[in-house]
Amino acid sequence: MVGLFIGIFVKAKMLSRMRDLKTTKIKTGAGGSTGNKGAVIVRFKLDDTSVMFVNCHLMSGKKKG
Repeated sequence: MVGLFIGIFVKAKMLSRMRDLKTTKIKTGAGGSTGNKGAVIVRFKLDDTSVMFVNCHLMSGKKKG
């Protein structure tokens, strides 16, 4: 992914409470072949709570055609 970033800072004492960390990226620009549009995603569980962060850059508008 070009230019998208997610930074997650965790206190050391909380690291043992995190589990099931997953990351992915989705390219949607130019039919999925380029990284100019899309998203980066991070998800994990903290104790019994699911947490997900999404950073995306998508098309700003759709022209009628």
